[in-house]
Amino acid sequence: MTNRQMLEYDVIDNNETCLSFLHKIEKSDFIAVDTEFVRKNTYYPELSLIQIADSHHAAILDPHSDSLNINIFFDYMKKQTKQYFIFHSSRQDLEIFFYLSKNSLPNNIFDTQIAMQALGISSQIGYGDLVYQYLNISLDKSQQFIDWNKRPLSKKELDYAAADVIYLAKVYPMILQDLRKNNRLDYIKHDMDSLHDSTLYDSDDNIIWQRLKKTKKFNARQRIIIRDIAKWREKIAKSKNLPRHYILKDETILAIAAYNPQSHDELTNIRGLTSSHHTEQLLKILKKANAIDIKKAPPPLEKAIQLNNKESSLLDMLNLLLQITAKKENIAAQLICSQDDLKKFIKNPKNNKLSILHDWRCDIFGQKALDLMTGKIALSYQKQGIKIVNIT
Repeated sequence: MTNRQMLEYDVIDNNETCLSFLHKIEKSDFIAVDTEFVRKNTYYPELSLIQIADSHHAAILDPHSDSLNINIFFDYMKKQTKQYFIFHSSRQDLEIFFYLSKNSLPNNIFDTQIAMQALGISSQIGYGDLVYQYLNISLDKSQQFIDWNKRPLSKKELDYAAADVIYLAKVYPMILQDLRKNNRLDYIKHDMDSLHDSTLYDSDDNIIWQRLKKTKKFNARQRIIIRDIAKWREKIAKSKNLPRHYILKDETILAIAAYNPQSHDELTNIRGLTSSHHTEQLLKILKKANAIDIKKAPPPLEKAIQLNNKESSLLDMLNLLLQITAKKENIAAQLICSQDDLKKFIKNPKNNKLSILHDWRCDIFGQKALDLMTGKIALSYQKQGIKIVNIT
């Protein structure tokens, strides 16, 4: 069934109407939330719309209206201690809220994309597929790539934006019912709680250098230079609200670290740099970086876990066990265990920091993985497929 029904929602562009609408929904158990934003030539995303809906009401807030103070919504968000805020693929929405509300997030967050993993669906399920699965409605995708900052927005464009929360508000109770029926709420609690981790949304200037690729080959002095220039670039990008690469490209930072120029001429000879590229500031940073004791250099980034042939074969067996478990339990394999954690487990099966050795993950998979490694169980190919067999 295609989405041909009339969508009812308010378009809110002033404080009075916003307060009235929020008062109308404040006693609801939950509200579905989504945003539209543009992130082209800025460090921070530019908020274009906020869509909200409960089971009976829906609205689109227009942050571009001079008559609407969007902080009214953020103040409402902070005060709600019981109401759940429902998102689908929440990270970018929460990043915007964290930035605009001065480091605040909703008290209760529920991400339907995470929840679906506990019901056997891939972590990458899109919103359209989610709506189709539960409501048998095919959403219009023709408005995905419009400029949400332009005004006025057409009725079709507003309908598209409103649909992102109107159907989410219908789907959420159904997902919740499925989770309860299958006793899966505890399975997603840790992942939902982790969405409150502020480090997901606010970069630490001191470790931002770790995001640069191909830094493993650099020595201690060069890592100091990379760290200090990346930290400086981050502060400039934030203060001017410009993309990092507008200030200095990653490859230019690495080139500066590699050559460690000591003069203006040496610095401007580096590809990607001209005399207008903050050369004086960079020379000051280089001077200070070269004076730092290399014992205080940031440690090299942890290398990807390398497995030998025997360990690689064991990884194949554990992945097979993981797939069997995921199918049997009807849970997405990614929710049970990541590939990185599997490799860490192979290197140290007693690593108590691994989530597969605790709680429900240990019950359904972790203990079996230990048993497989110690020869207590084996995988056997039978007519019905690959089965787990006990070794007596």
